[in-house]
Amino acid sequence: GQLAEANAISSTTSGFVTVFSTILGGAVATFVSPIFCFSINSVSYLWSAFFVSKFMAVKENPAAIKSFDFIRSLMDGFKEIKRNQVARKIIMIGISWGLAGGGYYILIPLIGDSWTGMEGVAIGLLYSIDGLGVISGSLLVRKYIKQQIARMHFFYGIAYVTQAVFFTGIALCSDTYWALLMLYFMRVSSGIIIPLDSTILQINTASEVRGRVFALHGSTYMGFMQLSYLTSSLMFANLGITLTGVLIGSVSLLCGMYWLAGLQHQKSINIYSKRA
Repeated sequence: GQLAEANAISSTTSGFVTVFSTILGGAVATFVSPIFCFSINSVSYLWSAFFVSKFMAVKENPAAIKSFDFIRSLMDGFKEIKRNQVARKIIMIGISWGLAGGGYYILIPLIGDSWTGMEGVAIGLLYSIDGLGVISGSLLVRKYIKQQIARMHFFYGIAYVTQAVFFTGIALCSDTYWALLMLYFMRVSSGIIIPLDSTILQINTASEVRGRVFALHGSTYMGFMQLSYLTSSLMFANLGITLTGVLIGSVSLLCGMYWLAGLQHQKSINIYSKRA
């Protein structure tokens, strides 16, 4: 299949939406009203729920529903994680970055708010650059990585390392234009990570438990991300933008090194096995 390209297309679409919606939202918030933006956002949830209900309007298998055991399914997911080294590493990285990654979504408004006179427009501009970076990273996955598994594993780790470098650059930059450039390249790295994260997990997990593993990955990542909003905000308030940014970037660096070290270890095992 073409999982990497399909996931890259999904990320590219999300990036396009981010670009246009944030520019428009920032302008509306500045020149009309933030309340109006929240109202439009609320309607979008209702609109999405309507379409989701249409997708769900399919005949379900009563026997499958009757035999479904949530606790047993959850345990099956944990058993797969325990057995599956690749899935376990991705979930551990998701938890680690989730603990720190929320700080990124706090840092952007802080930077935008510091641009005197621009207010919501500045924040919208920053998030539009965010979207452009994700689009660029996803396009790189489609063009150069595709279905080459060795490249997927290598660049997944490398992208976490470069994401760390450029995130730290954002925190250290005093010049606005350099900060924008760092932001763009940081999100290019993210645009590589996002589709590869899903693809590597998909191709290394059996179809029978894949949904449970993805549910565990998504819930742990988002759960710790919500917690990081609180911890990061306290760190920004007490430690400042520079130090907090360096600490968050260090987490991304550790994630990348952890993944690359695992690849090197696996390569060593393979070489030893061939010699034996």
